[in-house]
Amino acid sequence: MRKLFIFLGIMLISLVLVGCNGTTAEVTPPSYTGILVESTNPLDGTEFVTFYRAKQETVLVEVGVTNPDNLTIKSIVINGITYNSHRFTEESSNTTIYFEMSVGSIVGPTTYSVDRISYLNGENTFNVENFTNNLFEVYVYKEAPMVERENYLLDRESVTVDLNITDDDDVIIEDTLIAKLYSGETLIDQIVLTKGLATVNFAGLLANKVY
Repeated sequence: MRKLFIFLGIMLISLVLVGCNGTTAEVTPPSYTGILVESTNPLDGTEFVTFYRAKQETVLVEVGVTNPDNLTIKSIVINGITYNSHRFTEESSNTTIYFEMSVGSIVGPTTYSVDRISYLNGENTFNVENFTNNLFEVYVYKEAPMVERENYLLDRESVTVDLNITDDDDVIIEDTLIAKLYSGETLIDQIVLTKGLATVNFAGLLANKVY
């Protein structure tokens, strides 16, 4: 009899273990419902609403899903890049997911698509994909050039200034970068500069004038 109880006890423990092994329950998978970018519909009829950003800036992406069984959303893939749940904002839920997406550094318009949503059912990960109305566009604009003064030298008859001119996106038209010296509103001299490190020297000046 004792052996029988031991055997039944082993069978009961086995059944409990089988019930806790992470098997997949029968659930309704989440389904994609739509996307907002910066809280705006990215399509105006059939035309893209273009979102403008500087290089390496971000846009706030909001992905909506129908999720009747409240399954955990594990990740969202946009243009082949996976945004895992640790990147979702605190406002996110299992039906509305928010995250910041970097726009990168490629200048010009880029079309993005929501490619895949991954979710958890028990311990297993499943995917849903092949969505419609899942596109949006971001335009990364060129950076404005920067001119920084490194140092300068003044004497009785000249002014010398060292400049560092940065133009990563080549927006400066040739021969239009000009240093000008004025006395009041009168143009005294001008020098055409080149990008990079440039030294400007205005010579032959009068010591008793303000420039």
